[in-house]
Amino acid sequence: MAGPQMLQFYIASGKAWQKGPGVGILHHGGGAYWLYTHAEATPPPGEEACRRAIACVESVLRGWNLSYTSGLRAALLRVHQEEREREEETALGITCALLRAGQIYLAQAGPTLACIWGGGQLELVAPADPRPLGSDAEPQVHLHRHQVAAGDVFLMASASLSRLVTRAGIEALLSSGMDQAARDIYRLAREEASFSALLLSPAYLE
Repeated sequence: MAGPQMLQFYIASGKAWQKGPGVGILHHGGGAYWLYTHAEATPPPGEEACRRAIACVESVLRGWNLSYTSGLRAALLRVHQEEREREEETALGITCALLRAGQIYLAQAGPTLACIWGGGQLELVAPADPRPLGSDAEPQVHLHRHQVAAGDVFLMASASLSRLVTRAGIEALLSSGMDQAARDIYRLAREEASFSALLLSPAYLE
């Protein structure tokens, strides 16, 4: 089934790919939703940790029968618990975006960043307390809901984007349209040791 318009890329060790281990996309026909998960591990690239985290999130949401926000929160806390039980030390930042019936439900934990361009305005969404998943302390899960409108552009990216460009710069990027924004973000991030981004135009007929 065709979903929202989407672009993504992944950079590691000076090379770029159209897809990477830090982005997961799930269409759940029974729940009539799309789930987008962006994971970033420290130290980078942490590819296996990102894959594990995304698989865990998707597994929890597939079987969830209560509210979407409670399911997203439970999924991120499950990732945290499973990473703490592993021997290697990996810290994660994750953004989950569940798109259903014209609404985006966001859940975030750890160092991560999401941006919403809509109605001529930019909204930056990030946890106030960015303690990572997998660390000693339980992370604070930040929840946010957004009503989708035509022309909205949604960006999930590595937290380092806030170091590479100012808020005004992000606003200029996203207002230029999704294709141009993807090209410009790639140019900004191409020297990073590890970086991933997903741009989404979520307004569509389900």
